[in-house]
Amino acid sequence: MLLVFSSLPPRTIHTFNDLATIFVLQFATNKAKKIEVVDLFDIKQAKCESLNKYFARFSNVMV
Repeated sequence: MLLVFSSLPPRTIHTFNDLATIFVLQFATNKAKKIEVVDLFDIKQAKCESLNKYFARFSNVMV
């Protein structure tokens, strides 16, 4: 966690909002989104997409 802040260039954070934004971005990218059933229904096979590629993409969402 602290590595994020120690790797920033000097004088990157000027306000509390800057600090909060960097903090939230760090943890927002590390937080896994909970998959809902409705999300799975949104995954559709493209016309030119092979079944193997579609299934791999579908499986990646499930992981």
